[in-house]
Amino acid sequence: MSVDPNTQRLIDRAKRAPRLSADEELECIRAWQERRDRRAAGRVIEANLRHVVFTALKFKNYGILVADLISEGNVGLMKALDRFDADRGVRFSTYAIYWIRAQVVTGVMDSWSLMSGPRGARSSRVFFRLRRERARLGSERDAATDSAASVNEQLATSFNVSEGRMQEMLNQIDSRGISLDSPVPGRNHSLLDELRGHEDQGAVLEQKEQLANLERVLERARTELDARETFILDRRLMADPEEKLSLGEIGEHFGVSRERVRQLELRARAKLRDEALRDASVAADVCAA
Repeated sequence: MSVDPNTQRLIDRAKRAPRLSADEELECIRAWQERRDRRAAGRVIEANLRHVVFTALKFKNYGILVADLISEGNVGLMKALDRFDADRGVRFSTYAIYWIRAQVVTGVMDSWSLMSGPRGARSSRVFFRLRRERARLGSERDAATDSAASVNEQLATSFNVSEGRMQEMLNQIDSRGISLDSPVPGRNHSLLDELRGHEDQGAVLEQKEQLANLERVLERARTELDARETFILDRRLMADPEEKLSLGEIGEHFGVSRERVRQLELRARAKLRDEALRDASVAADVCAA
């Protein structure tokens, strides 16, 4: 995908940006987190912009403008700047790269489907792996002897699903979400104009309140979790089924046994449960008052 001149200038600027020493980096991060010093935040962002550009360019072949990918990466960089714990003893870039990539991936996935919630084949791990596998098989097959059907059969075997289910998954990743602002063919209005709301607004508000309460509990609980428990929460307890790591995978990541991971998971669950009970207790006290 070609890059427009403005984006190219931003890429060139990121490559030339001065880097910060570890001490300068920590000083700027604390200045932002404690005093909201915009100049300090700008220095950290400028020094790490190359990571945003590098990540964005890796996803430039997914039909999204590089400028939009860079914007998503900058959002991830700001999230990292707000959440970074300067006392952990690691460089900010090591932490920021995770948030940058996560935000860019979210941008790619959202551009493919405007619908929120479970995406099935559009789960990020399945989405990117399926695209890679299909491209690899397509490049390896002999056009004279193999057909698209044989490629689908191999994909179905690789993903351990039926051929029918594989075709559904391929249809999902081949179709992009349609904007509600898109015009209706033959009419003078958009798709949004044809929407009608039939849901119970009371139930919708109650569900939103429940989700907000859950997010509040999780946010408070995270302060009680150590790094390994937080990893288990994000990559196992709260992960989509397709992205959920097994006890063995987590054990291999941390270099511990499956049993030790199981113990850590139980400990994380207990902390979440305690936080949820405290939240319910506070709510009861408010109602009683």
